[in-house]
Amino acid sequence: MPQGADQFLNADALVRRGCAVRGSTEPDELRAAVRRALSGELAATAEDLRREIGALPTPAAVAAELGALLRAR
Repeated sequence: MPQGADQFLNADALVRRGCAVRGSTEPDELRAAVRRALSGELAATAEDLRREIGALPTPAAVAAELGALLRAR
C-alpha cells in the first residue's frame, strides 16, 4: 500500500504492468483486490518483472561504467 512520495507512482506503474492491484479502504473493494492478488493471476507478470530487474547491471557495474565514461572525456 503506497503511503507517500514516489510510492504512488511506483504502485501505478506496477498496476499498469499487470503485476499489482489497486485497492481502496472500502471493505468490498479491498477484499476483491486482496483476493485477486492472492489468486496467482499476477504471478507470471511479476515473475517477468523479477527476471527483467535481475538482468539489470548492479549499482557497482553502473558506477564503474560511469567512471569510465567520465575518464574518457
